[in-house]
Amino acid sequence: RMSEYFTRGQEIEAYLNNLKDKPEAFVILDDRDDMGKLKNNLVLTNPKYGITISDVDKALKILNVV
Repeated sequence: RMSEYFTRGQEIEAYLNNLKDKPEAFVILDDRDDMGKLKNNLVLTNPKYGITISDVDKALKILNVV
Protein backbone atom coordinates (compact mmCIF):
# COMPACT_ATOMS: atom_id res chain seq x y z
CA ARG A 1 0.00 0.00 0.00
CA MET A 2 1.13 3.52 -0.73
CA SER A 3 0.06 4.69 2.70
CA GLU A 4 -2.25 3.79 5.50
CA TYR A 5 -3.97 7.13 4.79
CA PHE A 6 -5.17 6.25 1.28
CA THR A 7 -8.02 3.94 0.32
CA ARG A 8 -7.44 1.30 -2.33
CA GLY A 9 -9.59 3.37 -4.66
CA GLN A 10 -7.33 6.38 -4.15
CA GLU A 11 -4.24 4.25 -4.75
CA ILE A 12 -5.71 2.84 -7.98
CA GLU A 13 -6.79 6.30 -9.11
CA ALA A 14 -3.28 7.67 -8.51
CA TYR A 15 -1.80 4.75 -10.45
CA LEU A 16 -4.15 5.34 -13.38
CA ASN A 17 -3.47 9.08 -13.36
CA ASN A 18 0.27 8.42 -13.61
CA LEU A 19 0.01 6.10 -16.60
CA LYS A 20 1.40 7.50 -19.83
CA ASP A 21 -1.09 5.50 -21.90
CA LYS A 22 -4.53 5.55 -20.30
CA PRO A 23 -6.61 2.37 -20.62
CA GLU A 24 -9.84 2.54 -22.62
CA ALA A 25 -11.53 0.45 -19.95
CA PHE A 26 -10.54 -1.25 -16.72
CA VAL A 27 -12.03 -3.37 -14.02
CA ILE A 28 -11.10 -3.68 -10.36
CA LEU A 29 -11.46 -7.12 -8.77
CA ASP A 30 -11.27 -6.68 -5.01
CA ASP A 31 -12.80 -7.88 -1.77
CA ARG A 32 -12.98 -4.34 -0.38
CA ASP A 33 -15.41 -1.71 -1.59
CA ASP A 34 -13.49 1.47 -0.73
CA MET A 35 -13.18 2.55 -4.37
CA GLY A 36 -14.81 5.98 -4.18
CA LYS A 37 -15.45 7.34 -7.66
CA LEU A 38 -14.03 4.17 -9.25
CA LYS A 39 -16.88 2.11 -7.75
CA ASN A 40 -18.49 1.60 -11.18
CA ASN A 41 -15.36 -0.31 -12.20
CA LEU A 42 -15.43 -2.58 -9.16
CA VAL A 43 -16.40 -6.22 -9.03
CA LEU A 44 -16.65 -6.93 -5.33
CA THR A 45 -15.37 -10.42 -4.64
CA ASN A 46 -15.99 -12.59 -1.61
CA PRO A 47 -12.74 -13.34 0.26
CA LYS A 48 -14.14 -16.73 1.26
CA TYR A 49 -14.66 -17.85 -2.35
CA GLY A 50 -12.28 -15.72 -4.41
CA ILE A 51 -13.20 -14.84 -7.97
CA THR A 52 -16.30 -16.66 -9.19
CA ILE A 53 -17.79 -17.16 -12.64
CA SER A 54 -20.37 -14.52 -11.71
CA ASP A 55 -17.54 -12.09 -10.91
CA VAL A 56 -15.98 -12.81 -14.30
CA ASP A 57 -19.32 -12.12 -16.00
CA LYS A 58 -19.61 -8.79 -14.17
CA ALA A 59 -16.03 -7.87 -15.10
CA LEU A 60 -16.67 -8.62 -18.77
CA LYS A 61 -19.76 -6.41 -18.72
CA ILE A 62 -17.76 -3.54 -17.21
CA LEU A 63 -15.21 -3.99 -20.00
CA ASN A 64 -18.03 -4.13 -22.57
CA VAL A 65 -16.82 -7.51 -23.77
CA VAL A 66 -20.26 -9.13 -23.54
